[in-house]
Amino acid sequence: MDNNYDQQNQNQGADQSGGQQQQGQGQSTEKQDWLDKGLQGASKKAGYNLSSQNADKVGDFANKEAKQHEGHNIPGVQ
Repeated sequence: MDNNYDQQNQNQGADQSGGQQQQGQGQSTEKQDWLDKGLQGASKKAGYNLSSQNADKVGDFANKEAKQHEGHNIPGVQ
């Protein structure tokens, strides 16, 4: 809920400062899985702001590496 509130505030601020909107944010074609959400939660707790796109990239990398070394994907990750 806080994430949506923060994103709305960012968009409103962009509208008021010359009409420059950030396009492409939040328009992910892939549904977030538990790994992406966990990475975002851990980064927020550590004081970093990890976007959903970057969390998806990191999660995909971790899943690829797990498959390469273990021979199977992380359970529950697409």
